[in-house]
Amino acid sequence: MTNADELKKYSTSLLSDAMERAQLKGGIGGLNSFGQPILAAGRIVTIQLGPASNLRSAVHLGARAIQSAKPGSILVIDNGADTRAACWGGLLTLAAKRKGVSGLLVNGLVRDLEEIRGHGMPLLALGTTPLTARGRYIEIGTNVPITISGVTIHPGDFAVLDPSGAVIIPQTRIRDVLSQAAKLQCFEEEFERALAAGEDPVTVLDSRYEALVEGPAR
Repeated sequence: MTNADELKKYSTSLLSDAMERAQLKGGIGGLNSFGQPILAAGRIVTIQLGPASNLRSAVHLGARAIQSAKPGSILVIDNGADTRAACWGGLLTLAAKRKGVSGLLVNGLVRDLEEIRGHGMPLLALGTTPLTARGRYIEIGTNVPITISGVTIHPGDFAVLDPSGAVIIPQTRIRDVLSQAAKLQCFEEEFERALAAGEDPVTVLDSRYEALVEGPAR
């Protein structure tokens, strides 16, 4: 079982808690789920975009990153939260799907929503618009470090996406986070069993619940 397969056992909410127990910052919120509403996990390929500023690229933004992606990759596209136009669309999603990409995170807007949904690709983005990226944005870098919502993301790190948002896990700390996630899952299952059995929520969700993400990893 690969690390990505292990990550798929946990929601982003639980993994975010596991990150806090491991004293790491990696949760990204404020995103909307526009594609297939399923969990996706994999190693990250990054794309850094920026204003075109009268420059013209010989290759459309995102194409090089898709070319370099491996099956199961997650593409993370950083357009600096710019909401003037779309920086991702249907044709790029089709190309990514054909390459075996398992999910997309876009720090910006997307378009061609019906096409994206038709390709069955999990996608998180800030919003939608019909406006094109042509003449507005260009690709600045592929597989370079980027920062989204204060979270630094390196190529090869792990991303987990679901309708609640995204969690970015440094590749050097993946075992730590998976260990914490397994512990938290046991606690959550214990709470769920008690609540499903009709036990008093004040008694079940006591100080143990509040302390689950506190202090150093343990």
